[in-house]
Amino acid sequence: SITINLAATSDAPRGLREIRLVTPDGITKPAFLSVDDLPPIAEKEPNNSPGEAQSITLPAVITGKIQADLDVDCFKFSAKKGQRLIFDVQAYRKGARLECSLTLLDSAGRRGAHDEDTNGLDPFIDYLVPADAQYTLHLQDLQFKGGNDFAYKIRAGEIPYVDAIFPLGGQRGR
Repeated sequence: SITINLAATSDAPRGLREIRLVTPDGITKPAFLSVDDLPPIAEKEPNNSPGEAQSITLPAVITGKIQADLDVDCFKFSAKKGQRLIFDVQAYRKGARLECSLTLLDSAGRRGAHDEDTNGLDPFIDYLVPADAQYTLHLQDLQFKGGNDFAYKIRAGEIPYVDAIFPLGGQRGR
């Protein structure tokens, strides 16, 4: 077992990095490191139902793990009418076994949005908030499995996200 401490400078480019160790016995499997400018929030149990949902403040990067079979993670937050909220799960893309379902519930427990596989096998929700209220984010594995390799990260809040580019081409240098 090796422990490595890493630090990013404030001007480090944001995004996902792949890290491997080269040893006399070979090269390790990739580990992924994410450099982000959003505040981190670590999942805390118990948060297995909307009634036990962990309170969070957006924007943030939520990190957690579906720890065991049938585990569910819920997070509650306040939102205002007209906000455009992005919820971008990164799990399967980072090598986790988690194939998850992400659901956004309103204060009455009604489904406002749901996704399972927009980015490969990772969910993505782009949600225009219809009313000032408390909302709950509900995440679980599609096969109701869990374990140490079922980790996830959710970039969440009013954050930039490119959903279209135009024009699709152009002359070099212009």
